[in-house]
Amino acid sequence: MRKKLEYFLLIAFSLVLASCSSDDEELIGNWSKGSSFGGRPTRGGASYFVMNDLAYVGLGYNSQSKKLTDMWVYDAAKDSWDALDSLPLGVRGRSHATAFAIDGKAYICGGRTFNAEERVEYLNEVWMFDPSKSKGSMWTQMKNFPFLARADAFGGAVSGKGYMGGGQDADGTFRDFYEYDPNSDTWTKADDVFGSKRAGAFCFVMDDKLYVGSGIDNGSYLRDFGYYDPAQGRWIDRRKIWNSTDESFDDDYKDIPRAFGVAFVLNGKAYITTGGTSSTWEYDPLTDWWKQRTSFEASGGASRIDAVAFTVYNSRQQKIMPYVGTGSAGTTSSTRYDDMWTFDPTAEQDDRDNS
Repeated sequence: MRKKLEYFLLIAFSLVLASCSSDDEELIGNWSKGSSFGGRPTRGGASYFVMNDLAYVGLGYNSQSKKLTDMWVYDAAKDSWDALDSLPLGVRGRSHATAFAIDGKAYICGGRTFNAEERVEYLNEVWMFDPSKSKGSMWTQMKNFPFLARADAFGGAVSGKGYMGGGQDADGTFRDFYEYDPNSDTWTKADDVFGSKRAGAFCFVMDDKLYVGSGIDNGSYLRDFGYYDPAQGRWIDRRKIWNSTDESFDDDYKDIPRAFGVAFVLNGKAYITTGGTSSTWEYDPLTDWWKQRTSFEASGGASRIDAVAFTVYNSRQQKIMPYVGTGSAGTTSSTRYDDMWTFDPTAEQDDRDNS
């Protein structure tokens, strides 16, 4: 009788342990399907930026890889998309350009297009987009980027200046890094990015610093991460995004490296997702630690690249909300998307809001 009691107690204890283990492994965060991107056609490699709590998405490539010229604005308060000015007549469409916004104006730099022979051409053009101007006059061409033309570069705006670096052209990837002054329309070379050359790195701005991580070079995902501090004029390394220690905190960090993914900032933390993987990670700059959250649940999430991501205040929900969507089902696929998803990092996953 005693042996039977011990056996049943052992089974019960094992079930408790299994339950605890399952609970520990359950990821937090809920993806909810929102209204689709209002533009046509579906696309990947679009440019995107936020000004005055309005999100702008445009350009990119369609399912036949045609380069697009249109621009759209999303108003979260109305849950509506509206068409704005396309690039001026005769200006070629482009994808994989770098965009940043400063003082109510956006700057779209570089990218790739097709020339008259339908061959890929890398651009050094810089266009300013000003939605406050009258219809038909929102685009202004600035001076060309005076260094090597490129696409898939990282970039952002910090303290009234724009930054762009890395990327690639037909001959390989870049490591150089530049500062743009919109007042003088000039580019100045800054310190090269840490580590390797890279294209398709994830990038976000937080606390007046430009964070950059991973990307691809020579066919391999990079495992480094750091930020540029304009106040100091230098790059500062952060913890490697890889299982590089004997401690347990980074055991799953091998899932962080990626290329052509997206990043957004919400409530003092940053999030990365897509980029050839559906895994979603939260970064805390105070601890320099990463925490895995619920994977991106959209169709093609495991292979999606070239999506867009932005964060705006939604007055209907009375909170700041991130949005992730559009993109391509991979480098060899002709599937493009127009879906948009929101993410709540504090909620439990609920599949009922995915349709």
